[in-house]
Amino acid sequence: TEDLFPPAFDAIEKERGSLGIGAYGISNTSLEEVFLRLANDEELQDIPSGGQGADALVASNDRLVPVETGIPLSAPSGLSDKSQNNASPISTTNLSQVMASATAPPLDVDPIEGLDTSELNHMSPMSQIGLLFWKRFSIQKRDLKGAFFMIIVPVLLIALVLLILRLDIVLAGPAIQLSPNLYRKLPSGTSGARTNVPIARGASTTLSGNETSIASLVAALQSEYNHIDAWSSPTNSSMQLSQYLLDSYNEHNRSLRYGAIVIDDEIEMTLTVDWDALTLLIENMTDFGLLSQNGTFDIGNLFGTDFPLELLLPLLPENSTEVAVPIPTPVSIMHNATSPHALASFNQAYMDYMYKTCFSSPTAQLTAINHPLPLTPQQSIEIRTILSGLASLFLLIPYCYIPAAFIVFLVKERVSKSKHLQLVSGVNMSAYWIATYLWDMCLYLVLTGFIMAVFAIYGTDSAQVFVGSAQSFFCTLALTFGYGLSSLPFAYLFSRNFSNHSTAQISVMGIFFITGFVAVNAYFILSSLENTQHIAKALQPLFRIWPPYLVGDGFLRLSASFWEREVLGSDANPFDWDICGYT
Repeated sequence: TEDLFPPAFDAIEKERGSLGIGAYGISNTSLEEVFLRLANDEELQDIPSGGQGADALVASNDRLVPVETGIPLSAPSGLSDKSQNNASPISTTNLSQVMASATAPPLDVDPIEGLDTSELNHMSPMSQIGLLFWKRFSIQKRDLKGAFFMIIVPVLLIALVLLILRLDIVLAGPAIQLSPNLYRKLPSGTSGARTNVPIARGASTTLSGNETSIASLVAALQSEYNHIDAWSSPTNSSMQLSQYLLDSYNEHNRSLRYGAIVIDDEIEMTLTVDWDALTLLIENMTDFGLLSQNGTFDIGNLFGTDFPLELLLPLLPENSTEVAVPIPTPVSIMHNATSPHALASFNQAYMDYMYKTCFSSPTAQLTAINHPLPLTPQQSIEIRTILSGLASLFLLIPYCYIPAAFIVFLVKERVSKSKHLQLVSGVNMSAYWIATYLWDMCLYLVLTGFIMAVFAIYGTDSAQVFVGSAQSFFCTLALTFGYGLSSLPFAYLFSRNFSNHSTAQISVMGIFFITGFVAVNAYFILSSLENTQHIAKALQPLFRIWPPYLVGDGFLRLSASFWEREVLGSDANPFDWDICGYT
């Protein structure tokens, strides 16, 4: 009986105008219709045999007539009119039997007159694919909202993600004026901080002419910087002051300590002399022309004559000796290592004080500014590579949305029984899926064109990794289009498990997000740690089954190859097998 549906529907399509049929459909029997059918069957049981009663029915081979009125009921369109006058009364207790006997054609008559059913039943798959493709085109023309979510929304999301490439990262930071004014705020960012600056005078007696007064320096600092608490320390060297600052770390009422100054300081330096190495050096001095031809060492400036080498070497001690050498310095600037600008800031404060003293002018001012150097070309390339890597990761989010948007129509068509109706009407299952895939790939081809246009709009400066060269451009194009070729069939498989298009879309997005964004990050982290590299190597073949992982890994490898070409001078091609070839 299923074979009769396709020719019946085709005949109805041909005769819709003459029959006055505007639309028709087919659906499963509802429970209500089953109950009504049973009730009608019970009523027919009361009809007497032999034509008794006004409702008695007479059945011929192809029509029903009431017995008493003799008014024929309409016969099915296209059925043979043979034996129309040969009606005979019947007695039945089953309405289905009556309808079957009334509608079933003779074995030697086609179900629909004049219909070549053999031609319909053997319609070529290519013809079906063409009709189904045209069906999708006709539906898409009316469903502009669906086209918007399948094409425009992904393009907008990708354009937003690529804004990462426009980030202007200044690694060195802005220019800074170096002075103790940098420490007016507490580490929390609130104002009102007080800076404790101890000032001491060292015990050096080798310096002369240093008339710096501790009292005047304390007064000058507190006058210039009202947040500084400068005071005179009783220590007499930078070593003693450093030890005092460490010992009293928790005893200065929580005032910040970023610097200290010691005038006329003396720093003790311990030198270790390796006499064995020095002896070996002297023995080899002939190689450097420091010894005369007769083996004497020319120290004329010291002794006024040549000194025999054989007399010099026995005078040198053996092993090594530590020698303490005091180094006098006019001023020592001490700083807190937790602040990278403390040393330069307090050195500027002292130099500004000396500048005012030299010119005897309190309005004189010495300014120090730390202006970072511009980025080198290598640093710029490294920053661009890092930003491209981040963009590659976040591109996976809109890429995961794309196949989920394409399955919405499939789920709607299956739930509404439209797909079932097409299959019952004789559509070949393979033709249905081939036509669906071809139509979706046509839409995805348009989407790929828009995506590449977005990359091109960002230009070869920001998007240099992706479209900076012809090879990079076509590699990005191949990755994007290849992703659609492989991801749509995956989405078709998952869509069969859902009866709600919204649930299907969200679920497929989640599956592709886990197998794309999460899998790429998981592999990167596992392969970066020495203890988990074997796990990453074992999981990679499993990850490569999924299209989202492949496109994400391909974009990351494309970024890495850009860095190798620009920084290391490598001749790596984006289409090399170990870069994007296997993806």
